[in-house]
Amino acid sequence: MHEPTGAPISQCWKWIAVAAGTLILSVLHGLRLGHLPEDEVVFDFRTEEVDRAAFARWTGWRPSRQGLVAPAGEPAELVLHLTNFRFQDVLIEMTPTREGAGQIEATLLLPPDAVPSPENVPKKSSGESPWSLNFGRLWERIPATALVQNGQPVNLTRLRPGGGSCLFFVSARPGSSGPLLERITLRYPTVSFWLFLPPVFFPVFLLTLWHFAEAFPRYPPLAVLGIGSAALAALLGILPLEMLDYMPLMACSCALFACLPGLLQRGRPVRLIPVAVALLAFLGASLRWDSLNSMRFKAPEPDAAGFRIIARQMTWFYDTEHREPLFIFFIKIALKTLGDSDLSLRVLSSIFSVALIVLLYRVGQELFGDIPGLIAAALLASNRYWAWHSGRGLRLELFTLTLLFLTWAVFTPRPPAPARHALWLGLASACVCLVRITSTWFCLLGIAYALRRRGGTIRSLILSTCVALLPLIPFVVQCAVRYGDPLQAINLHIKYYRNMEFKDQPGYPSSEELASNAYAGPDVTSLEYFFQMHSPWELADRTGSTLLEIFLGKHARDETFGRSPLLYWWAIPAYLMLACSPRRIVLVWMLLLIGPTVWLFGPRSQPEWRLIDHVGPFIYLAMGHAAAEVLSRFHAPSERAELGGSAASEFPSS
Repeated sequence: MHEPTGAPISQCWKWIAVAAGTLILSVLHGLRLGHLPEDEVVFDFRTEEVDRAAFARWTGWRPSRQGLVAPAGEPAELVLHLTNFRFQDVLIEMTPTREGAGQIEATLLLPPDAVPSPENVPKKSSGESPWSLNFGRLWERIPATALVQNGQPVNLTRLRPGGGSCLFFVSARPGSSGPLLERITLRYPTVSFWLFLPPVFFPVFLLTLWHFAEAFPRYPPLAVLGIGSAALAALLGILPLEMLDYMPLMACSCALFACLPGLLQRGRPVRLIPVAVALLAFLGASLRWDSLNSMRFKAPEPDAAGFRIIARQMTWFYDTEHREPLFIFFIKIALKTLGDSDLSLRVLSSIFSVALIVLLYRVGQELFGDIPGLIAAALLASNRYWAWHSGRGLRLELFTLTLLFLTWAVFTPRPPAPARHALWLGLASACVCLVRITSTWFCLLGIAYALRRRGGTIRSLILSTCVALLPLIPFVVQCAVRYGDPLQAINLHIKYYRNMEFKDQPGYPSSEELASNAYAGPDVTSLEYFFQMHSPWELADRTGSTLLEIFLGKHARDETFGRSPLLYWWAIPAYLMLACSPRRIVLVWMLLLIGPTVWLFGPRSQPEWRLIDHVGPFIYLAMGHAAAEVLSRFHAPSERAELGGSAASEFPSS
């Protein structure tokens, strides 16, 4: 009688303890890293000898007590080894003598595998600087671009992200002589956004300890968690920076440790799904961290830069110009908490991308079962396209999060009480529409379907619809007041795509006009653009070709399936199996989520695929469902519930 009551209490204490332990360990680790002294290597040429061990080879200028002496027309050649840790930058600074200020030029010749893009290299600014750094290729010997110090050290990480050996030349400008250079300093500061990973790692460690203690009831889980956390905190204090590099290995080791009782067939069986989900979230976060690190020097894209400008000027929730407010609101919070920078915007979308992994499992578990949810989460966590996109600072990740929330509310086989279900449907729809207002139509369809399936009343339908639409009214009103068009958020973008498709044609802006203003020309609505400027045959052709590209075409192969033939050929039967199952309504839902967006993709108009990439996680769910169905054929009927989940028998038929 008491065991069913005790189980929820135990689970509640587990999550409270894991959350508290994560918070404490993250704070302790942050304080320890914040007080670390900065690594520094100084090569002082005023001494008798130069540390030749630091340079693989040194030829050229002669060290003296006043500094490095420059023979006329002869550069100093160094083979400089740049050790670039994942969580540290490489900053180089040259300190000239009084006579050498503004008289020194350095050239860093990069190996062929280093590909610095132009946006990674700041433009040369005007004014005299103490020294300048050029970079080129090993086969060129000609500087390609110039980095000017302007009183600050140059970050070589942006030029040589992977580290390694580079040729470094120091030369004097014409007419210079004597000792010109006192020292070269290499500094290795910790990157400012290291805190993205530890809060995702600690749950893996803490959940492992908890589940190991559950397998052996003689050990109180809270005590085990406390002792383990204290030991980890001590290790973080001793090796704070090194632990960041070791976290992927430690996370995988923790997952294996959690499986140990089952592998040894000792102890009580425990449910290890939470450990597996936490591990997937951390590995996905680690992959996204690397993408974020490689992109942080690049200038933000126009949309991302515009989001940041609007968020900076935002005074209340709906003060977002023609942009829907929810994503802008989160950007405002990120800029206030993490600092007003493009990096804060990128970190925000990366956080949403990691949360997407966990929510995808949860929705997959609710709709299909544990195994399909885990497979879908693993495919999303390991996908490099999603990892790359997470660092762009755009709203795809948040939009997909809200869609998954809505999908759970619409299709859950175990809905809450009718009034609460109607409320959740409305709230989920409101969140989706506050990210993209173009989603209103399929949100209302989802509400109507969900309430009809469970025999909802007209009262419930009115409640859900009001909760979904009321939050949009202030946004629509402010667009009407400011722009004279309540649907400015939709029509302005339709105008952009109209210009891209019909530019240089009679009656439409030219390419030169669009270069200065992409929104030039007469106004247009979506109904006019789709149904007056295109024939039904054109719309049908665009629908077929774009859907083929999304599910089986080049975009699907290269991005959704990561150029993996295995995933590609796995997806094809997955679509068929989903279409032939009682869950086929999810396939219809996927098509609705894409909606009229497919009509934007024509021969002369090719928007970014991020407009329809939100369907990717749903494809992963279909693949997980297919894999679980195949695996269930090799298990006894009593074991199939663990693979397909109890949702299989309760899922509504279409």
